[in-house]
Amino acid sequence: MSIVTAPAGICNLAFDLLRQKEQVVSLDTPDSELEGLASRWYDVTRRAILGAYSWNFARKRIALTLNGTSPAFGYGNAYNLPNNYLALLFIGDNYNYNYEKDYAVEGAQILIDNDDGATLNIAYIYDMTDIAKFDPLFTELLIAELAIRFANSITGLNKGMKSIIEWKKGLEVRARAKNGHDNPPKRREVSKIIAKRRLASSGGTSDGVHLFSQS
Repeated sequence: MSIVTAPAGICNLAFDLLRQKEQVVSLDTPDSELEGLASRWYDVTRRAILGAYSWNFARKRIALTLNGTSPAFGYGNAYNLPNNYLALLFIGDNYNYNYEKDYAVEGAQILIDNDDGATLNIAYIYDMTDIAKFDPLFTELLIAELAIRFANSITGLNKGMKSIIEWKKGLEVRARAKNGHDNPPKRREVSKIIAKRRLASSGGTSDGVHLFSQS
């Protein structure tokens, strides 16, 4: 079996699930209705699935740069997120157990009280586009999600959707389990004051102990 190396190949596998005989060749210059459909949905679906899980293959570490303009209120410092940022994994070094600073992600920045530090270390999920580096499980989940989205735009393809949706649910469970196994949860202490601040808007309660989950 040949290895998929282009977005069109992934989309064709999704169309296979829908028993769609027509194949797409290029998403960059679509010249058919099917290629137009694939072109519209591929990137938005890929980014959505990347950002929904703590995929090991799409992680990066970076020292963010302090923004010269402080937040209007609430926090002392703002740090600019990279253009390829999709989701935050942790702030500090190596899932630091003792990291107790409150923060917020707003727009393209992390807001935090960091004593005007020039940089802020984080790990994050980035906008990975290199198909050759995709985790096979991610590829399967992307194919399943694309098939579901394609089916809503193609007349008469809804009959087989139940089995595809069930397959996708199984892949989601496996994705959480795999990434959690490779990077197990870390237990960390968070002060009760900060815990209450984080939970204030949700009405939750906290005993000051949090489990930092990778999935």
